[in-house]
Amino acid sequence: LFLITGPTVIQPLLKQAKVKKRVDSILRWESIILDPIGPMLALGAFYIFQIIEQGFDLQLIARFIISLFIAIAIGFGASYLFMWLIKKDLIPQNLMPPIQLIFILLIFSICDEILPESGLLAVTIFGLMMARMKRHDLIFKESDHFIENTSSIMISTVFILITSSLTLEVLKSVMSWKLFIFCAIMIVLVRPISILLSTVNTEISKRERAMVSMMAPRGIVVLTVAQFFGGLFIEKGTPMAEYITPVTFGLVFITVVIYGFSFLPLSKVMRISSTEPPGIIIVGESEFSFHLGAKLRSHNIPVMTFNLFSNTTQRSKELGFEVFDGNLLSSNDRIYADMTRYNKCILMTQSFIFNSLAFNELVPEFGLKHVDMMPVSFSDEHDRSNVDGPIRNHILFDWNFTSRWFNRFISEHNILEIPAKKQNQLTKNDMVLYHIDNNSVVTFKRSNQFISDDEEGVIGYLKDAYLHQNI
Repeated sequence: LFLITGPTVIQPLLKQAKVKKRVDSILRWESIILDPIGPMLALGAFYIFQIIEQGFDLQLIARFIISLFIAIAIGFGASYLFMWLIKKDLIPQNLMPPIQLIFILLIFSICDEILPESGLLAVTIFGLMMARMKRHDLIFKESDHFIENTSSIMISTVFILITSSLTLEVLKSVMSWKLFIFCAIMIVLVRPISILLSTVNTEISKRERAMVSMMAPRGIVVLTVAQFFGGLFIEKGTPMAEYITPVTFGLVFITVVIYGFSFLPLSKVMRISSTEPPGIIIVGESEFSFHLGAKLRSHNIPVMTFNLFSNTTQRSKELGFEVFDGNLLSSNDRIYADMTRYNKCILMTQSFIFNSLAFNELVPEFGLKHVDMMPVSFSDEHDRSNVDGPIRNHILFDWNFTSRWFNRFISEHNILEIPAKKQNQLTKNDMVLYHIDNNSVVTFKRSNQFISDDEEGVIGYLKDAYLHQNI
């Protein structure tokens, strides 16, 4: 159980610290891979306990192994059956979440009848195979939303159930110096030794190995599985079984607090954390987007482009941009990309429909305040008035201009910059685009907001833009 470092705990810390790629990849994929493997290892240990308890009977062991393989086969088979039904359009998209839930319940129930507690193994395999086989994100969008919402509700419920099951007497007996010594051994000895041994003769530097060894917070999966098996051992009357859940709870609490508060300072002290300013992702290729990206690069701000057409890739690389390899709107492609350097997205295509689709896809990952889009042209005023909700507040620069206008304007003019303390020299005909502070953190001007009166840094603007409104 203590192997598991959940992604829900690790990933927010990685996003905050922006550590180097190798450290980020190791910690991220360790948490993702061990999340399902940990419960399966715990289940294997429980089966070994059962075999030892019942005696080493070859017939019993053979029946156990056969039943285990049947449960594994059901997990694999159910995932292929579900995907086959989707490919044959036999499952309506709006009914995919409830049918998927029915599959999970059936798999769990059938396997538990064949071999007690094997349902957990089978549904874990089903989930792994589903995650591996699905490729078309939009098809699974409703299913993903259902899983996210159900997970939030169930995780909250599990926390309530687990904490309510802990009696005051058990907590008093557990919360002692022995628990703190146990957690200290797990943090100071077990984790560093395991990482140092597992990374021998690898290209990972000593500082990176040390950083990985100092990061292993436990999460909800550990606690949930501990509660599950703790209950089974209590039913069997196993001595000290009532301490499994509270000890695990103590380890989760202590590791989250210690690693959560120490990870960012330690990464800076060990020079593992990135010293670059937060980067910008530009979606869509145009003359204006290339000029804007080049201006940001002159301040050493990382810029990544997602180009819809491959013939513009070479120009992006010549300007020092990183080019996203794959489909930025695919969560499958994003998870394999190193995007820790970037925290803002600008949608700059000339299609409002595409920008809206990208906006809805990227907001959950980058946050609502970090995704903006260029103004686009509409066929009439009625279409313009229909743009409402969060998108309306994320239109950049000036609502009355279009991306085509920006491209035409920039072909004959440049983006100019002025020290922020001299911003009073700007005239009403100048269009403000962004503000970059002394730490190279950029803030783009939205059509319904003004750049702050901060006197530090520089302001980027288009000179006399409003005099050329009709070009």
